Amino acid sequence: MNVEEELSQWLDINIPLRRVNKSRDAQAVLLHYGFGDIAWPTLEQIGEQLSIGTRERVRQVLNSTFKTKASIEHFPVLRVALEEISKVDFESIPEVRKRLISLGVISPSTRIRGLLNLGSDLRAIGNYELVDHDLTKLSRSEAEFDEKTFLGTKSAIGDLKKTFKKAKTLPGLLGLAAKAYLEDEIGPEAADRIWRFMELGAEAEVIKDGDQQWYIFENRDNTLINSCEKVASISSSNNVQVLAETLRNSLRRRTKKYEYPSSEVIRKWIYQSKWFEITNGVAVFLVSPQPLTEIEQAVVQHLAGKGPSMYPPLKDHLLGLGFSKPNIDKAVTTSPLVFVDKTDIRKKYTYTLISEVEYADKSSADFDERYRVFSNRLKRLLTTGGPEVSREVRVRREQSILREWLFNGKLSENCAICGKEYSVAALVTAHKKKRADCTDSEKTDPRIVFPLCLFGCDFLYEAGMVRIFNGKVVSSRKDTEQTTDILVANAVDGNAVDERWLKGKASYFGQT
Repeated sequence: MNVEEELSQWLDINIPLRRVNKSRDAQAVLLHYGFGDIAWPTLEQIGEQLSIGTRERVRQVLNSTFKTKASIEHFPVLRVALEEISKVDFESIPEVRKRLISLGVISPSTRIRGLLNLGSDLRAIGNYELVDHDLTKLSRSEAEFDEKTFLGTKSAIGDLKKTFKKAKTLPGLLGLAAKAYLEDEIGPEAADRIWRFMELGAEAEVIKDGDQQWYIFENRDNTLINSCEKVASISSSNNVQVLAETLRNSLRRRTKKYEYPSSEVIRKWIYQSKWFEITNGVAVFLVSPQPLTEIEQAVVQHLAGKGPSMYPPLKDHLLGLGFSKPNIDKAVTTSPLVFVDKTDIRKKYTYTLISEVEYADKSSADFDERYRVFSNRLKRLLTTGGPEVSREVRVRREQSILREWLFNGKLSENCAICGKEYSVAALVTAHKKKRADCTDSEKTDPRIVFPLCLFGCDFLYEAGMVRIFNGKVVSSRKDTEQTTDILVANAVDGNAVDERWLKGKASYFGQT
């Protein structure tokens, strides 16, 4: 028996048979606690749906039918569910739901919000809140079935908000912030917790460099993105390596407590970021340029067409225009518009407009050409589709691009899990990681998908009955009850996955 069945049974027993509206009143209670079409209905919505009348009349029905009569002692199944929820300090709602389903106390469609409201009215659970990936309280209309929703105590959410604010501030100042900096600011334990939260829900993009992990929130104000908007005002495309080195140098304008990311980390970010198209080692920034300041315009006008220039003549020219020495230093020596060649001693550094730098390409071999073409198409769809394009249309176009990535020109392909060959019509373009959980850079990585057959493997993977671990298929169902789906899951256990489908982040398969 689950909570809904238990509540329905109690209502059937405790509402007198002679009551004219017994069925309607019982339904009002069930609707009130989320056992209906609306996750968290208002009293007006219940009254309208059941033709009860005013919100005050609905309140009277709820009180007389349930609230003044019920006690937690009447609901042992609900008590088990609430005890499990009470173990939670802060957790994703899908994980909480999964545990409750495994206990058999709720159905997959049960709303956690409804359970909390029910437990609160019976004075059987503390004060919990449901929040989204930005730790904002969910409204009545927002669906808790989104993967990026969370359940937590008020105190836990309050603490997370403080640390999350710090986590969001650091990359804004540094361009990219290292996880080690976060640990230094808020402590290792709090950093691990907020890092897990960011991986589960927040739109943080992570760049790995050796043992170090750097992160950035691309949709927030950021000094690197602001600098790229300046660069875009004088050059529509730039060599990736030149851009990375120039951006790294431009970070020196700021005072710092921590080391800035290296040019190599910035280069990796450029390749990964949704804001850049990359072709043969050349980056095109996909956001509108921003106007230059007066001194930046003067620097561009003076350096245009001159190639590498020395600092003293440029400084004297700008002084003659009335600019101060400190402002000149910032606008020349640490400008995102000016590439500084530091191969010689400091006095012989040369300064060149970033758009005019001649550079032996070191980046074009990073990814194969076909991969980059498809990644660029996905980036353009994500960043330049325009507000008039609905989410449904955008997702449909994205799916079309990804299907072309897997199957273009092919009549058949092998399923990644069972390994059997099928016509492409019998294969789906399956996300290794649920699309709702993907960051923007993951959505623009065509390696996020792999082919799964419609003859069982797509269902098994989607239901979590099989997973990919260390390049092999692993069945998670060793049940003694051998239904056909479990037999099929166990039959593919141990299958090696083709190397083509293992490319991309290991975390796409749930590994970190």
